[in-house]
Amino acid sequence: MGGDGSKAIIEQKFVFNMAKLRKGVKKPAAVAAGRDRAAMLPVPPLQARTRERVHAMLAEAERMIAAGGVAALSLPQLAERLGVPRAGVYRHFPSAEALLLALAEQYLAQREQLIPAAWGRTRSWHTGLRRLVHAAAAYYADRPAARAVLLHWGMSPEVAAAQRATIDRLGRTIRQLFESRAGVPELPREPDPYIIAVEIVTALFALSERRHRQIRPDYVAEACRAAEAYLQARLPRQPDRVAG
Repeated sequence: MGGDGSKAIIEQKFVFNMAKLRKGVKKPAAVAAGRDRAAMLPVPPLQARTRERVHAMLAEAERMIAAGGVAALSLPQLAERLGVPRAGVYRHFPSAEALLLALAEQYLAQREQLIPAAWGRTRSWHTGLRRLVHAAAAYYADRPAARAVLLHWGMSPEVAAAQRATIDRLGRTIRQLFESRAGVPELPREPDPYIIAVEIVTALFALSERRHRQIRPDYVAEACRAAEAYLQARLPRQPDRVAG
């Protein structure tokens, strides 16, 4: 996915989400728990040159994770690979966890942007759902670092919170598509069947990644079947619109 427009949107979401996460974090004179939480959060870049440096750090960190997994990420090694002082890295990312959170926010924003194009013009929720699942699988296929950050157990509480918030938004977006494009009647909002369907797909992707270090086509097919069967059971019986 490319283009300055999408990059700007992702960057805006990054700054906005980091501001939300930092809200309520105590000042340096606070208790140790407050300081520990502050160390988990990246500092959002403001100036253009600073943003370029941060993008370079994120890109190099992504290469490190793609090659050796999350455990391979080291801020001192990152600084050495980039040829910059360690202080320059720590200024923006006080810890490896803070850098992982920034990457997670970037990946999650990119995933959200996939939805409208993936759904397309179809008026069949079955077709639309399968397209969304396959688009998510295709996104992860070329991004081993995204799989490592978002689909492995042991993610930090901050990354897990960002993941949950994104899944909630994905569920709400999919609800709108089902209702407006496919004419599906409104379903209860708590528990939300669409959020549960996203969780089902995510869980199967994570299982494939943990077992095979990739999202295999048979797991993608199972994700489609499982999510479709669940939503079919939750929806009232009605003829599906013609697939498009």
